[in-house]
Amino acid sequence: MSFLDVLSRISDEDIAKTLDVVTDDEILSTLSKAVLDIDDALILLSPQALPYLEDMAQLAHERTVQQFGYTIQLFTPMYISNYCDNGCVYCGYSHYSGIAREKLSLKDIELEAKAIAETGLDQVLVLTGESKSCSPPSYIKALPMKNP
Repeated sequence: MSFLDVLSRISDEDIAKTLDVVTDDEILSTLSKAVLDIDDALILLSPQALPYLEDMAQLAHERTVQQFGYTIQLFTPMYISNYCDNGCVYCGYSHYSGIAREKLSLKDIELEAKAIAETGLDQVLVLTGESKSCSPPSYIKALPMKNP
C-alpha cells in the first residue's frame, strides 16, 4: 500500500483535528518510537512540534547513519521519458508544464547507458514521468538492465 493510499483514507477534517490537538507528550512519545506510521507523521508535522525540530533533525541524522553509515553515493541520472499524466506544481514533468515531450527508444537507452559506462560511472538512476500510455510499467520492465 502506498503513502498516497493511506493518506487518501484520511479526510482533511481529520487531519486538521489531529494537528490542532497534538500534545508535547505525544510528540515526545513519537520521537521515541523505532518505527513511525502516518499518525506519527501528522504529529511531527503539527505546529506544536516546531520546538522539537532540532530533536527531529538529530534523530533523523542518527537513523541515517545507522542505516547507511557515513557514505555518499552518487547516481548518474538517465531521463528516459518526460511524459506525465500528473499535474504536480513542483515538477518540471508536470502534464501542464508545456515542455516538449520525448520518450527514448530501447536502442537510445542502450546507447545512453553505454555512453555513461564509458565515463566510469556505474550507478544509474533511471527517471521518467508517470504516464500509463507513454511510459507504462512494461516500457520500464523492458529496459536492458544488468545487475552487478
